[in-house]
Amino acid sequence: MIDLFHGEKQVITAETPWEEIESLVREAVAELKEKDSLLFQVKGSERSITHRLAVYLEKRFEGWQVDCEYSRIEKNGDYKVLLHPDGKIKTHWLDIGGSRIFPDIVVHNRGKVDRQNNLLVIEVKTTWNRDDESQDLFKLKALTGGLTYGQLVCYKFGAFLKFDQKAHLVDFQIFESETQESPLE
Repeated sequence: MIDLFHGEKQVITAETPWEEIESLVREAVAELKEKDSLLFQVKGSERSITHRLAVYLEKRFEGWQVDCEYSRIEKNGDYKVLLHPDGKIKTHWLDIGGSRIFPDIVVHNRGKVDRQNNLLVIEVKTTWNRDDESQDLFKLKALTGGLTYGQLVCYKFGAFLKFDQKAHLVDFQIFESETQESPLE
């Protein structure tokens, strides 16, 4: 992103405020809608949509890795897991010590577990997907530190994006630290 006042690219760090991160996410969403609207018209898979969104995010988050379905932590290759203290929430890929999770998109520095290196986690849903979105919202809350029990990876920000068949955002929720804010649309 070009800073119009200084003619330089904006440097995104872990200290960058949400408003600047949100602006970059919305720019990437606009580019997705402009260039890949057919994916929405034909009710394409969420994996196809998240891949294309990640391509557009990568251009805007220079110095960060943008990955889809990235499930590893640290250099030893352990899986990201979602811890369930009460056993009521169930996810796929159950492992000892928690459920393996595959966030749709992450903006991070691979191999690190602290917030300074895990900037943004995004979950994407489409209106034609009949899966319950509460699982994604729970995952975002856990991955941004919103649960009282310890998770292995903590992202500074989380975003839930829900698209309709015209590639319009019909829901945009943010997660920051331990606070879930209202939709921004």
